[in-house]
Amino acid sequence: MGEKLSEAMAKHPVLFPDEILSLIIAGEEAGQLARVCKRIGIAQKKSSKIIKKLKNGMIYPAVVIVLCVVVVIVMSFTLVPAMSKLFASFKTELPMGTKALLWLSDLFMHKPYMAALPFVALYFFFSNWGKIAGTKFMQDVFIKMPIIGVLVRKSAASMGFRTLAMLVDSNVRLSSALDITAKATWHYHYKNLFGRLRDHIAVGRTLHESFLMESHWLGPDGRNICGLIELASETGTGTEMLTEIADDYEEELDGLANSMDKLIEPLTMMVLGVMVGFLIYAIYGPVFALGDVILPKGSKK
Repeated sequence: MGEKLSEAMAKHPVLFPDEILSLIIAGEEAGQLARVCKRIGIAQKKSSKIIKKLKNGMIYPAVVIVLCVVVVIVMSFTLVPAMSKLFASFKTELPMGTKALLWLSDLFMHKPYMAALPFVALYFFFSNWGKIAGTKFMQDVFIKMPIIGVLVRKSAASMGFRTLAMLVDSNVRLSSALDITAKATWHYHYKNLFGRLRDHIAVGRTLHESFLMESHWLGPDGRNICGLIELASETGTGTEMLTEIADDYEEELDGLANSMDKLIEPLTMMVLGVMVGFLIYAIYGPVFALGDVILPKGSKK
C-alpha cells in the first residue's frame, strides 16, 4: 500500500523489536537499506549462534537447581518428619537451619499443594528470564559476578560496537549512529556509554575524546579501546577499527561460549555445596549436640 519497510515492520513489534526497527529507519534515511539489511542478517546469525551456545551451557546449572529443589521437597515429606520426633525429645534449642527445615516440612505436610509452589516459581522465572535480566538491578548483579560479568560485558560491547560500525559504514551521521546504537544495546551500562558519546559529539568533541571521557563504562577494556580509537582517528580508519573491535569482542565471546561448561561448573558446584552443607547442618546439627543433652555441661561422674 505504499508504506515504507520500517512502517510495515513497526506493526509487528514481537518480530521486529525497537533495535532492529531503528536500524531499518537509519538505512532508509541514509539510502543504504539493502546494505543495512545484509549487515543485520550477518549480525543476527552470529548473535543467535553465540546465544545458542550460552543456553546450552546453562542447561547443567538449571538441572542442578531443579534437582536441589526436588531433594528438599522429598526430604520434607520423608526424612524430616521422622527426625522431628527425635529432635523434639532432645528438649534443647535447635539450630536455626533445623528450625527452618522443620517449618518447611510442617508446611508441606499440612498443605501439600505448597510443594508445587517452587516449581511454579521456577517456571515463571525461566519463562520471564528476558524481562528479569532486563532490569537494572539484575544487570548490575550480573556485571559484578566473577564469570557471568565477563560474558555480559563482552556480549553487550560486541552488539554495541557491531551496530555502530555497521551504521557508520552505511554513511549514517555519527551522532545519529550513536543514538541508534544506544537504543539497540540491551545493557543499560552501554546504553549510557553510547548516549554520553552522542552528547559529546553533539557539542563538537571528537570520537576519541568522547571515548576517553567515558572509558569507565567499558570496564577493564576501556584503556585499550581508547587507544584503538585514537589510532583510528590519526590514520583515518575509524570504520575499520570499529569493525575490528566488534570482531575481537565476538571472537572472545565465542571462545567463552565454547568453554561455558568449564566456566559455569565451579559456580554450580558452589551452589550445590551450599545446599548440601545446609542440609547436613540442619539434619545432623542436633545429632552432633546429642552429647550435651546426655551429658550436660558441669555434670560430674
